[in-house]
Amino acid sequence: MRRMLAFTLLALAGLPHQGLAQAWPGRVTISLNGAFQATSSTFEDDLTFLHPNSGNIPGEEAAVETRYEVPTGALFDGGAVVRLAGNFGLGVSVSMANGTNDVEIVARIPHPLLIGAHRQVEGAVPARHVERGIHVQAVYRVAATERLYFAFSGGPSHFNVEQKVVSAVTASESYPFDTATFASANLQVLQGTGWGVNTGVDAGWMFTRRFGVGGLLRYSKGTVSLAPTGREVREIDAGGLHAGIGARIAF
Repeated sequence: MRRMLAFTLLALAGLPHQGLAQAWPGRVTISLNGAFQATSSTFEDDLTFLHPNSGNIPGEEAAVETRYEVPTGALFDGGAVVRLAGNFGLGVSVSMANGTNDVEIVARIPHPLLIGAHRQVEGAVPARHVERGIHVQAVYRVAATERLYFAFSGGPSHFNVEQKVVSAVTASESYPFDTATFASANLQVLQGTGWGVNTGVDAGWMFTRRFGVGGLLRYSKGTVSLAPTGREVREIDAGGLHAGIGARIAF
């Protein structure tokens, strides 16, 4: 975050004074971008559950450790900026990322006949992650030339996350049950929301007064709480570094 703010200040200092003084043409600028989330994050979750074998030996539960990685990948980003006065404006952008990564699973499964003789199994299953962000931005826009402009922005972000998490594990086993192998996992869809912040820069090149292309670089960061059924709330990171290009339309 500090690096992005420092970059913004340096870029402002390096622009020609004539560009700083130029008016912001038009009233509204719309951006539509194909983008890429370049950063990822991880989180872990632990759970216990009554395995079918637990019925033979009451009190013994299966214990599961899981590790999730939020995927990088393509996303959509679109928004609009309204000029308020001079070079200052107010904008709102919406981003949506959708990806799947394998969940790493390590489970200890109760022995159906012996007490305290859990067998360890390991496996992985795909889990979908969907993240939507609404980014409200105070914008300062400057023109470097008649066609090239830079728009520097920052403000709060609101995140909505859907994440599939493991709720139980099934193992394959046979007599004498000394070993077991991972078979499958049950998944539960969790949804949570949270707040964060964003800062970024948008560079646009206008072919005409109304139409152009641009490049976006935005960093956002927030925290979202997920509440698995019957377990502790888990907090995960949301946001990241988004880079994209697309159309710019001015009115």
